[in-house]
Amino acid sequence: MNRFRMVFIVVMVLALAAYLFYLAIQSTEKQNSQNIDLNTLIIPVVGVKVKSQNLSETINLVGTLQARDAVEIKSAVDGTIAKVDFTSGQKVKKGDPLITFSRDKFRASLMGAEANLSLARTTFSRYKLLLKDGGVSGLDLDQAANQVKVSEAAVDAARDDFDHTLVRAPFDGVMGEKLVSAGQFIAQGESLGFLVDQSSMKADFRIPERYLNRFKDGQAVTVKVDAYPQDRFNGKIVFIAPVVDESTRTILVTAEVDNPDGKLRQGMFAQVDVAFDERPNALVVPEGAVVFKGRETLVYTVDANGTVVIKPVACGLHLNGLVEIVKGLEAGETVITEGFQKVHAGSKVTVR
Repeated sequence: MNRFRMVFIVVMVLALAAYLFYLAIQSTEKQNSQNIDLNTLIIPVVGVKVKSQNLSETINLVGTLQARDAVEIKSAVDGTIAKVDFTSGQKVKKGDPLITFSRDKFRASLMGAEANLSLARTTFSRYKLLLKDGGVSGLDLDQAANQVKVSEAAVDAARDDFDHTLVRAPFDGVMGEKLVSAGQFIAQGESLGFLVDQSSMKADFRIPERYLNRFKDGQAVTVKVDAYPQDRFNGKIVFIAPVVDESTRTILVTAEVDNPDGKLRQGMFAQVDVAFDERPNALVVPEGAVVFKGRETLVYTVDANGTVVIKPVACGLHLNGLVEIVKGLEAGETVITEGFQKVHAGSKVTVR
């Protein structure tokens, strides 16, 4: 029993000694920490240089591409096709022959109308002479004059029909699918083919009415299409509708877009970017570098000696994670983007 008591006393003494040693170490560490000058610490932070770049606010819209000119060519007469002078997808010039109808019937009709006109004019001239001698009445002369006009109209109609037997391209462009063949009878109004001018395209898109005051004729746009994701097609606004769609509260806008390589096609879905408030050589910093404290907007900068300097700034545009600095900074200065919570004015830092 005495041995057990002695062992217990020894254990307690050792435990008490260990506890007193621990307290002594803690007291020493606390004293050492109190003697450290915080201003001598070099704190690691993350920062970037203030840079200048062209900045602009961009609105992204969606629209549809239309050809500058597109027409469905239809027959103006009833007749049989004698010759087709184009193939599907062929490029044509204005005035090029496309389709020729059998012309004999139309030529004969024109010749008959011209003969009737010649007779009517001869009759009218004779009646004028006979009227002086009383051989015809004034009414007969009026009827002869009227017959001349009727015959002239008949000639014009016959010549028009004859001219429509040769169908020509109304403008430069690319022919669509060939729809007819030689020997085929075509009724008036039937489709003969399609002609599209793709030298430039029109992008139709709609804008919310609140943006109307920011759009104007001649304003530059950039168009992207899914088929060519790496390409950008430049254009300009050529039309702003004078009315607002009451159901959507939007306004139709049309931009003319360059299409030099013919990549753009009618009906394509288009992404239209319109830039506003262009700022050349604007000073920008990441959004993470800007600190808001009450009514102040601050930026933590690092001078050449690695010392933190807090500067008030004035901001402009906020775009794509960047903030325009219009006052308070200069290009080339270093601003802290991460770690400014750990520092204050005068702190020594190392920038990563």
